Parts: sequence; C-alpha cells; structure tokens
Amino acid sequence: MKETAVFEGKRLLSEADGMRYVGLQRTKFRQWAAEIGAVRHIGARVLYDRVTIDQACDALADAACNQG
Repeated sequence: MKETAVFEGKRLLSEADGMRYVGLQRTKFRQWAAEIGAVRHIGARVLYDRVTIDQACDALADAACNQG
C-alpha cells in the first residue's frame, strides 16, 4: 500500500501521521505545526490539520521559487 493512500480522506492527522506526512521529527513538527496554526484540540486529543499543513508547504515552495 502506498504511503499517500494512508492520508487520503483524512483532514485531521495524529502526531505520528503528521510527522510521517511532512518528514519531520517530533519536536520540530510540534513547533512548526504551532507556528502555522495547524494544531486542533478535540477534547483531550491534539490533532493536526492536513489542509493547513498543505497550505504552509505550498507557501514554502512558492517562496523558494520566487527567490531566484
């Protein structure tokens, strides 16, 4: 099964899924997710918004393309 298939249809990711999704280790992922506003609290659970993460990743790619 392809890795991307695991995330299809999921809007909110667990910390482990979020870390795998963006390829960051726990501490950096938590810090970055907080900076971009991707953290969602539902009861005692902490989840991460994949759409917000995707938008932040797209913005990073756009910024890198526009530097040249």
